[in-house]
Amino acid sequence: MTESPFDRISQNLLEVSNRPEDLDWVQVAFGMFLKENVRPSRAESAINGCIRAIADTGESTHQLFGDPSEWVFKKTASWRQKGTQAFEPNEPMNWWWCCLLSFFGAAKTSVLFWLYCLLSHETTSSNMVIFSLGIGLMLGLIYYVYAQVLPRRGFAWAIAAGGATTVGLSFSLAFALEQAQHLSRPVPIWWHLVAALGMLALIVLFYKLVPEPANRREETNYDPSDQHAWLRTFRTELNKRNDMTGARVRDEVALVLAHSRETRTIFDEEFGHPVTYARSLAGQSSVKPYRLMLYAFFMVSVGIYWFYSALTAGDGSVWWRVPLGLVVLIILALEAKTSWATYRSSRQASAPDA
Repeated sequence: MTESPFDRISQNLLEVSNRPEDLDWVQVAFGMFLKENVRPSRAESAINGCIRAIADTGESTHQLFGDPSEWVFKKTASWRQKGTQAFEPNEPMNWWWCCLLSFFGAAKTSVLFWLYCLLSHETTSSNMVIFSLGIGLMLGLIYYVYAQVLPRRGFAWAIAAGGATTVGLSFSLAFALEQAQHLSRPVPIWWHLVAALGMLALIVLFYKLVPEPANRREETNYDPSDQHAWLRTFRTELNKRNDMTGARVRDEVALVLAHSRETRTIFDEEFGHPVTYARSLAGQSSVKPYRLMLYAFFMVSVGIYWFYSALTAGDGSVWWRVPLGLVVLIILALEAKTSWATYRSSRQASAPDA
């Protein structure tokens, strides 16, 4: 079994110090790094530097670095100021990122609608241009709702909230377009590209003119005696992992509560920092490879249909429709190949040993 970063850190610390307070300091620091969205490898590297300092001086971590929460705060602030790649790419979703995601989604769907019209000889209208933009703008808001609910209520509630948001926005968009149906006019399909370029320009302006809000900091100073905060942080981290069902999260929380009652100890004494403990638990399968494979094959089928439509156009546009359709088909085929490799690997990993 592959060792986790914290397992390696603990092993390195045991080679230079057997003081329990040093292990507690390292555990809290590692948990705070993960809570600040730092890459586990970068957190491991920073803490290994502390362990080397302990080996060189023989002093404790508290003597060398002080409070672990404050040390982590200073480290992460320095990394953010320098613009290093120390953080996970999935920063916490806020309204600023929601706007950027919505604008980019609108640009992407506009290009997809243009490509569809181009390959299938379909015409378009002003309402269809607005529809393509609306779908893209909806994607950002839907994901924002999902990302806000997931760490608080779990995957099932996040899906339910995202689904309700999707239904509500879809009906609103459909109603608005129905009311404006008499204003719709046929337009050239390149209007979709103009709309996409407009969205990209809006992204640039928004990025330049609207400053990104600072991430709201919670529980900067770790208090091991705060039982409610420990349990809340533990549950939140389990939900954020995306590889545990709601039932598994509830079971893990129940096990922690039961064990704490039996031993009459606080959570921190038995399990350490909540983020570190949550990340140390074995996860469930986060990806269903066969679903990826079926989705990839479906997209290839769509690509074949588009290519066939371009091939049988029967007009002078075949010379450019066919190469463009072939490029799309090749991209989809490569995606299907990747999904098939993932599916085969998962099957081999799950197969019983002979």
